[in-house]
Amino acid sequence: MGNGILQKSATNEYFTQIVPQNYMDEHFFLLMLSREGKEFVIDPCGVPIKEKDWSYPEDIIPYFGLVEYATGFHKVIYQNKKS
Repeated sequence: MGNGILQKSATNEYFTQIVPQNYMDEHFFLLMLSREGKEFVIDPCGVPIKEKDWSYPEDIIPYFGLVEYATGFHKVIYQNKKS
């Protein structure tokens, strides 16, 4: 459904596909693939700033941006994803 909407939107000029991803079958997020081959992360739930127990919500930060600009534990999650 999301890809159908993407194809009909103005965003289609920049992105080709939305792909569901996950990290260790525990954290789920979306990638939008750009026409230039870059991966844009859509992760409204977010991950902790540092790798640790996920039980401290105040340390969990959403991320919306290119994988290449992610830092810290966000980078670990988005670079070690699986679809």
